[in-house]
Amino acid sequence: MTETIDISHEPDLGYVFYPATAENNFGSTRFDVILSEHPTRRHYDPENVQVTIARQTHVDAIHLNYTAPPAQFRVCPGRIVLTDRVHKQVSAFCFGGDLRIIHQPPDAICVFQSPVSILDITTYHSAHMLFANEVEILIAERRAAWDPHHPHQFEQHLAQVDPTLLYAACLDTLATKFAAMPHSNDPARRQFVHLLQKEIKSWQQNGRWPLAIPKLTELL
Repeated sequence: MTETIDISHEPDLGYVFYPATAENNFGSTRFDVILSEHPTRRHYDPENVQVTIARQTHVDAIHLNYTAPPAQFRVCPGRIVLTDRVHKQVSAFCFGGDLRIIHQPPDAICVFQSPVSILDITTYHSAHMLFANEVEILIAERRAAWDPHHPHQFEQHLAQVDPTLLYAACLDTLATKFAAMPHSNDPARRQFVHLLQKEIKSWQQNGRWPLAIPKLTELL
């Protein structure tokens, strides 16, 4: 039986970040993208999506449009980039998860789901953008520590890391980093630090915080 999805609540969006919950202060664990054959021109109409997925022997950066057939993939940590017909881009950051492609002619619906928050980085100078940038720096530092002659080995390893452990390790590392910094007058940075602390506390109270947080040098 072919899977379908109700998008009646999403007619004027093109993409949807589902609402955050009390346990996910940085955002929802689901992100939908609607790729249409004919743009509505009433809103942002994504023409394609670029995302890095894990295959059996390697990782692959793929581009999807409205012709994408039904499929399911494992999503690697990194950015999900949407591009419309006038080359305007919108991005999200995922710590890893799953992608389901649901084909409902004339649309293809990409459903991204993760056990942890998917960051909405459509707004510059936001707490989410700062979080994504900081995580990308942490990942780049670990990538540099691997054999530069075999970069694919790091990418394959990163693709297999548990998203929950990666997320927790990044929260822990960044909370320690920013706690040692002087107080900032930057509103985005203050909100980011507040959300870091709130997220960690929420996970601890709900029993989601791992008993042992691996260091990024161990995880990556």
